[in-house]
Amino acid sequence: MMLSPKGNNRIKFVALTDIGSKKKTNQDRLLTRPLDATIFLYAVIDGLGGQPGGEEAAEIALDILEGYTLAGTDYEAQLRRLLQKINSSIIERGNREPDLYNMGAAATILLLGKHRAWWAHIGDCRLYHVHENTPILITEDQNLAWELFADNKISEEQCRTHRLSRFLSQCLGEDDIRPLSGSFPVSAGDNLLLCTDGIHDLLPQKILAGILTEKKSLDKRAEKLLHTALKYGGDDNIALILLQVP
Repeated sequence: MMLSPKGNNRIKFVALTDIGSKKKTNQDRLLTRPLDATIFLYAVIDGLGGQPGGEEAAEIALDILEGYTLAGTDYEAQLRRLLQKINSSIIERGNREPDLYNMGAAATILLLGKHRAWWAHIGDCRLYHVHENTPILITEDQNLAWELFADNKISEEQCRTHRLSRFLSQCLGEDDIRPLSGSFPVSAGDNLLLCTDGIHDLLPQKILAGILTEKKSLDKRAEKLLHTALKYGGDDNIALILLQVP
């Protein structure tokens, strides 16, 4: 488990990661860093454990994110290009090292400014926006179960435990990726949660929403999310970042 500093100049956040109860290695990664005085970068990365090199793919993504600098103000386009750059680097490394061929990762990246958030996403990590005490799922899981949900064949809650949720339709490490991206306004007091599937696949949505909206500190809510996921089995690695807009 890792507990981050509680503030990033002006934004309060808590970042936690845990190996879980059943995995031998932790292939989840997270990042929190200021890019300038007003823009902050947050990311969660999930190395794909069903393929060789998931941990290495997550580390490649983390290294590139740590070196990212702002260039202009079209932040959404920059984040999409950033995922494309990570994707190319993962593929190149896999082509050089046969043992890592077909390695992959999922990632959700967030840029947070004073009044707006920009995001890009590939795979099944998630971003939630808690506004006026109501959690809103911003991202869409890029897996086969979510496609069934989009076609109204199963409910959103059924996605959590559906056997096809483990089959990603998009991930870093593929030849042709189509990252999702967007932006939305944020207000003082809003909370944002980035998490890997070690959180959202285990916690029923009502329980997840209940924890996010409790009248408790960021520390307490973040720790409760992690410990509740472990209580529900801890089948996967866990990474989460919970932050509050000042």
